[in-house]
Amino acid sequence: MFNYPLDIITNLKKLWPSSFGSTPDDYWDLPSDQVLHLLIETAFHSSFLTEETRSISFKLIYITKNDKKVISNAPIGIRRRFLKIITFNSNREFNANEILRLSPASDFIQSLICVDNFGSNKKPKLKIWGLMDGGTSWWNILHGRFMLGLPLIKKLIISSTGPGHITISRGENVLLSLNNGELIDNNYNIFNEVKIKSFFEESINKYTREIILRLNKDKIMDVNKNIDGSTYLDFVKSIIFHIREKHHGGVLIIVNDKIQTLGDKISFKYKCNYDVPWEILVNRDEVLYKYLSLNEYLRKNYDVSKFAVYSSLETKLKQYDEAIIDSINFISSLSNIDGSIVFTDKLQLLGFGGEIHSSESNFNILNADTGNPVKLDNYGTRHRSAFRLCYSINNSIGFIISQDGNIKVVKKDKNKLLLWSNINLGFFGI
Repeated sequence: MFNYPLDIITNLKKLWPSSFGSTPDDYWDLPSDQVLHLLIETAFHSSFLTEETRSISFKLIYITKNDKKVISNAPIGIRRRFLKIITFNSNREFNANEILRLSPASDFIQSLICVDNFGSNKKPKLKIWGLMDGGTSWWNILHGRFMLGLPLIKKLIISSTGPGHITISRGENVLLSLNNGELIDNNYNIFNEVKIKSFFEESINKYTREIILRLNKDKIMDVNKNIDGSTYLDFVKSIIFHIREKHHGGVLIIVNDKIQTLGDKISFKYKCNYDVPWEILVNRDEVLYKYLSLNEYLRKNYDVSKFAVYSSLETKLKQYDEAIIDSINFISSLSNIDGSIVFTDKLQLLGFGGEIHSSESNFNILNADTGNPVKLDNYGTRHRSAFRLCYSINNSIGFIISQDGNIKVVKKDKNKLLLWSNINLGFFGI
């Protein structure tokens, strides 16, 4: 069944309230159904237009000039001091042709086309009144810079990166997408699936225990519930996201760290032993929690002697964040070599350009969402090879990224293989 722009509104209204945060900047409401309809429908039709045979990309933000004043006058802790918007001398029509004309001047990563309603809620007259410089910080956050960067304003944003593909978000937090007629709820997180979650549970426990031991040893802070291993999972998600962004496709296989050899199931063009990511992430989170603890202390106590330590921790944190993004870029670039990338759940790279030799074929594949059987013959060589390998290695998980950006996950469960099709990665789904 194909979904269309009108189908999005009902789902969006369900998702929007649950996405509120805790600051005043988080409480921007949705416009009326009539305004939403016009916004989404126009964005959808605009996505099919081309500029000199090339598909266009754009971001629309529903924002009034009054919102601009409110946000600009907010305290720095809530929103940036200066909101950079080019205001046109006269409003432009809000239609597909105007979006096509503006798209070359509105870089997808940084610029947003400002739209407002100059009519009533029931009879909207939408106009384009300016261009906003949203900065690139949100893109840095999306690409693994966990501490650095300022997120986008939590207003309604509608993006498109290709024909028939539109994404709706609150700021940089993607709520849902429409891609080739399929409606994807981006609040759904594949890493919360029981089978997927249990696979990573052991490594996350190792990760958090290592950080807790370091922090307790230094007696820097009272170690508590704040350590949850999210940095570890974000690192994995970000690698998948980066592979997808290259539009080359690839296969990422993660195996349990206890597996010493893959036997004759796979051979690597480039076998290696790269175990840097784990140490970078552990060190980074150790510094992060020291930094946050000292930050909280200094907010309550004026202690000059602690400021030098605080500054040093902040510098180290930035350096580790840079090391993380470097590592993500390095690993994801290996997907440009045909074959699989394989690393352990302790983030130790075993090799890339992997050619899978497993001949397993007598097994059942089930759609993890519906329980319906899936035919192996319906998929290409890359998919079938990944399926066979994940079935032959009990404690493994496979991420298959297609050239078109589709991501599938496979995991063995007893005597069958579970397949999650066209998954998203939370706010990495943009």
